[in-house]
Amino acid sequence: MKHPGKFALVLGLLCVAALLLAQCRFSQPSSEDESMTPSELIWRPPTENPLLGESSLSDPDVLTLREALRGKTVVLDPGHGFGDVGCAFPDGTLCEKDVTPVLVGKVRSALEADGVTVLQTHDGQQFPTVAELNALAQSLSYDLDGYLKRLVGQYSHRTPERQAETVRTFQEGMAEDDLFNIYERSYCANLLSAGAESPASLFVSIHVNANADSSALSGFELYRCTDTPYAEPSASLSDALAQGLAAAFPQTVQRQIAWDWEEAFAVNKYPDMPSVLIESGYATNPTDAQNLQNEAWQNAFARAVADGIEYFLLSGE
Repeated sequence: MKHPGKFALVLGLLCVAALLLAQCRFSQPSSEDESMTPSELIWRPPTENPLLGESSLSDPDVLTLREALRGKTVVLDPGHGFGDVGCAFPDGTLCEKDVTPVLVGKVRSALEADGVTVLQTHDGQQFPTVAELNALAQSLSYDLDGYLKRLVGQYSHRTPERQAETVRTFQEGMAEDDLFNIYERSYCANLLSAGAESPASLFVSIHVNANADSSALSGFELYRCTDTPYAEPSASLSDALAQGLAAAFPQTVQRQIAWDWEEAFAVNKYPDMPSVLIESGYATNPTDAQNLQNEAWQNAFARAVADGIEYFLLSGE
């Protein structure tokens, strides 16, 4: 990319085209509720968010809510992609990298319809090189080393040696250009936020789960890190997403998982904002695998995630 300062704009345009193609290939029409079109499932006024009745926003005006959301920015990340295919579906026709851009695209559509600005780490077709990310950082005067030192310095129980090791691990992880890896994704999310008109309020990475030992495992999992400056708002974001999913899928098992620094995913540790990773279902579970390829289910999932995000944004966390 010859103009790194335009990276976010170009990436966004590419994303729209790629997601339209992906939806055509991987979405299947619903046989459960043919009376509702995908667009009706994707968008609804924010007044119909089932979570808002639990707050002081119990009787909000739709225009007021959309105005409140209009100044908000979020970063979404389709898990895996490119040479990193993620988990495979049992029939061998799909991998995780095929499904996550479709799910993220639908969440993005739902949020943007309500006025939220959505930034996306990649479009499933192309990712920035480390050189391009560094050039963008330079154009934004973004000090990665300074950010990392501040991040790991938050915890007095860490020795200087352990703090230096964390910084070194991140820097070594940034050396790969063949994959858009977990460190580069976090860096990209921070740069997208730094370059936005309004800094991002949250980061959500969407994945597909798998378990080779048991096809019985199913449901949603939400991961966060307990050892970052954003530990408390990340917990609130996880709660909001869990409530949104529970309202839409009351019969589906879900787990919230909080890990410390040593166990947590990099995309929960390094973003400069509250962060949650969502496992949208198990490719190795027959029911989950079918749902993940069903357009009506995808739309309901996207709306539930958008509801959780909007509730978090409007709650003032």
